[in-house]
Amino acid sequence: MAVPRRRNTSSQVKVALLVCTVTFFAMGIFAYICFRGLELWFSTTMSFQNTQVYLLSDDNFDKFLDNAERDVLITFYAPWCPYCRGLKPELIKFAEQERSRVFCAAVDVTQSESLASRYHIESLPTIMWFHRDDKEHPVIFEKKRRDITGLVAFMKENM
Repeated sequence: MAVPRRRNTSSQVKVALLVCTVTFFAMGIFAYICFRGLELWFSTTMSFQNTQVYLLSDDNFDKFLDNAERDVLITFYAPWCPYCRGLKPELIKFAEQERSRVFCAAVDVTQSESLASRYHIESLPTIMWFHRDDKEHPVIFEKKRRDITGLVAFMKENM
């Protein structure tokens, strides 16, 4: 009867540990890159810099409304919301087209939670019209068509 030959298991264990360590390290790098990429994508997706859309927060919201000489259209959004990202180019076009008649602004509800609760924001994006004479009772945009045509129609109804 032949005795089975003993294999060198310590070198196999070392190789397995090395493979696991390298794999774990590579997965960590991949996760970090994905996270940073998503963070960068979300931060640039809803940027309103260099547009006619004013970015409002808890700090400047009331002062902006008090000093506005025109009606104000405000969109409450979240950077992670796909519907909000879809509305962004239409909002920018609307703000550019109607800048002489109305101010257009946006509020990130993830950064301004007190404004979201104050105006009972339950779905995103929520669009509100604030009249220059009565800023305490905004009109909520309830139409299905969230494009430049719908925004212009909403503006004409409320001016």
